[in-house]
Amino acid sequence: MCNFKSQSLSLAIVLMTSYISFLFSFIPTCFAQNKIVAIVNNDVITQKDLEGFINFARIQLAAEYQGEELENKVQSLRPDLLDRLIDDRLLLQEAKNNNIKIDETRIKAKIEQIKRRYASD
Repeated sequence: MCNFKSQSLSLAIVLMTSYISFLFSFIPTCFAQNKIVAIVNNDVITQKDLEGFINFARIQLAAEYQGEELENKVQSLRPDLLDRLIDDRLLLQEAKNNNIKIDETRIKAKIEQIKRRYASD
């Protein structure tokens, strides 16, 4: 009976250790995406924000460049893209501070214009 309890306890410890290790294996990815790359006043720009913006730029550049040439172009623009993100945050903050609002119909019209330009459907 004592041997059974000992084996059960050992099995439980092994399972818990495995489970905890499994959970901690995802933490570096989360921290990498949440790494702060810039602070604009009180607004934070994370690595995930920057990577999303870089991927957006990659899609736009793919119309002109391909393969290694595309990746070289994206890498050369990387510092400029962070600067652009910072500038965008400053503009948004200033607009918010001055209660500047954009008409929703203008936003929808611009989205439709972009869709027509990049029609993939």
